[in-house]
Amino acid sequence: MEKARKSFIRELIGEIEIKTLLVSLFFVIAIFIFAYLAHEVVGRNETSFDSKAFNFFATFNDPRFITVNRFFTFFGSTYFIFPAYIILIIILVLIHRRSDAINVAIIAVTSTLLMLAFKV
Repeated sequence: MEKARKSFIRELIGEIEIKTLLVSLFFVIAIFIFAYLAHEVVGRNETSFDSKAFNFFATFNDPRFITVNRFFTFFGSTYFIFPAYIILIIILVLIHRRSDAINVAIIAVTSTLLMLAFKV
């Protein structure tokens, strides 16, 4: 049993492509650059940026516009995204595309962590 589990783990690690690892590394670097720039630009005069953003979006204060945006926002919510990731991973595993399933799982985990980090 232990030997089979180790073999399965080696197969999974072997299927994670170097391309996926490089893209993930560049993505993390880009996030740190973005965080630095956001801190420098927004952090110094935060109320000015917020005021401009609120004034811009106040012009779109129409009930129909808000309803349409709530519909599209649902597709980015955790109520939609998590089940969609799980279903997609299951389908990919069932059709024997494990490397794609692993890539989707990596994207799911990293994007969720990123979302939580940015909300903080």
